Amino acid sequence: MGSATRKLDLSLRWNMSAIHIACPICGNQADLNEGAEIFLESAQSLVCHDCGKKYAPDLMEIVAGKKNSLKEIRGQWPGDEPIEELLAALRKTEENVGQF
Repeated sequence: MGSATRKLDLSLRWNMSAIHIACPICGNQADLNEGAEIFLESAQSLVCHDCGKKYAPDLMEIVAGKKNSLKEIRGQWPGDEPIEELLAALRKTEENVGQF
């Protein structure tokens, strides 16, 4: 017989800031960055990427893809032009609303 596969309740969550964790699955220490990460529901904790790759490879592809996409998106615009454009549009809207 083959080895038993461990069933874990893993999901994808947005990690709001860089954090140092002890993985609830393997116990190893890991530094995780802001962004999409794998979350173990039963422990209410993020898991390390090694365990993510082992137990949720499809989710880890999303994690890697999201981080790469974010880097690509940031690389498309030098400086803060998109933010400046958004702020300019908001200022114009505020000016227009103030006229009523």
